[in-house]
Amino acid sequence: QMRMAIEGFCALYAAENITSHKGQELCQSMRYFLDSEEEMLNKEGIQEEFIKNDLRFHLSIIDFCGNSRMKESIVNLRNQISRIGLQSFYKKDRIIQTHKEHLSIYEAIKSGNAKMAFLNIKEHLFSCEEILKARE
Repeated sequence: QMRMAIEGFCALYAAENITSHKGQELCQSMRYFLDSEEEMLNKEGIQEEFIKNDLRFHLSIIDFCGNSRMKESIVNLRNQISRIGLQSFYKKDRIIQTHKEHLSIYEAIKSGNAKMAFLNIKEHLFSCEEILKARE
């Protein structure tokens, strides 16, 4: 719920402000992380690299808001669940699904569709939550 509150707000805010110079820089950063993910899709043993890239993708959206407390909260939450999250990326289909979800988030933000950006973050975090619940 905390990730949804913070990341959902940040995605919405980013989409609403994407036409700014800073917004264009965010699009470039997100595209870089997506390109990195695409390169990893056909490689073996990239789980740790993928999860680091995943964190940077999400933090780029959060950083756009310029709120260090939100970023600190997300980093703390992710540190608490990172071991379980890493295990989920040993399934090839989870890496592919995560990439697709990231792509949909990027497209919504880039197009300035705040509602869709929020909904895509929500869907992505819900799928992450389901994986974590299944591992408990």
